[in-house]
Amino acid sequence: GGRFDEDDYWDHNYLAYSHDSNTILRPAQDAACQEWGEGWQIPSYDDISELLECCKWECGKFQGVNGFRATGPNGVHIFFPIFGIYGEGQFTEGYSAYWTNELGDDDDASAIALCVVDMDGATNHFGTPITRYYGCFIRPVLKGE
Repeated sequence: GGRFDEDDYWDHNYLAYSHDSNTILRPAQDAACQEWGEGWQIPSYDDISELLECCKWECGKFQGVNGFRATGPNGVHIFFPIFGIYGEGQFTEGYSAYWTNELGDDDDASAIALCVVDMDGATNHFGTPITRYYGCFIRPVLKGE
C-alpha cells in the first residue's frame, strides 16, 4: 500500500484502499503509526485546520531549503519544505502536499492533504482532497493521552 517508495505512483500500484465506510485511517492503515509506533499518527484534519486558522505563515528559505514556516500564537513553529509532488508519471515542482488521516468523500480514493504552494514568494496553503496514490509527504504527530 503507500508506505514504501515507488518508482511511480499510479492507481494500479496503490494497494491501501479499504473500500469501507471509514472516514479516518485506522492504525493499521496509518503509515506514521506503522513506522513510528503506538501514539504516532498522520495529522488529523483538525490538526491542519488549526495550523491554517491560527498560524502566521511565511514563505522563504530556511536552512537552505525552500518552504513555509507556520508560527503559532505561542511562538512555536513548524516548517513545511516545498519538494514537489509525484503522481501519474509526473513530478510537479513548486508545491508539496502533506497527508491528513481523513479520507475524502469519494469511496476512499482520496484523502485530505495540507498543500503548500510557492507562488513567487506568496504564502499559499490550504486543505484539499488528493488522490491517495500520489506521493505526498507525512509529518507525523505524537498524540497525547
